[in-house]
Amino acid sequence: MEPFYPKSSSSGGRPPIGIDRMLRIHFLQHWFELSDPVAEETLNDSYIMRQCVGIDLGTQPVVDETTF
Repeated sequence: MEPFYPKSSSSGGRPPIGIDRMLRIHFLQHWFELSDPVAEETLNDSYIMRQCVGIDLGTQPVVDETTF
């Protein structure tokens, strides 16, 4: 998947999220049948889900639902 995953954009858009993090979010959405907005809310509310995905709120925000 990595050769096809977007690299940093020169058009000034948001930087892409790491492929490992996006894949973990995808799996959580699939396993728990979460829509994009519900996945964002769950990641904001659940320490265990953030830990599984690899998000530390002290250093980075939760990924926005439009990024999924």
